[in-house]
Amino acid sequence: MQCYYCGKEMVPSTTRRGVTRVKEAQTKDHKIPKCRGGSLAQNNTVLACAGCNEEKGQLTADEYILVLGYRKVLRLNRYYRTIVPNWVL
Repeated sequence: MQCYYCGKEMVPSTTRRGVTRVKEAQTKDHKIPKCRGGSLAQNNTVLACAGCNEEKGQLTADEYILVLGYRKVLRLNRYYRTIVPNWVL
């Protein structure tokens, strides 16, 4: 299983005693948070890693995905500015 937001693998692993543990903690997240009128229905929930779920907070899934995309663009801009001359940009 993968995190709905960042795509991290959330793979169960077993311990010596046979207890199932998760390498990356998986949580159930509401696409539209309950505090913003979201329901408990199955179609409003997704699996997310604990980090994304905590960081998302009260944002909707669409808002959080936009935040993640914006961060990715900023990282790419910083990278390309270091390797591409300014006159090309």
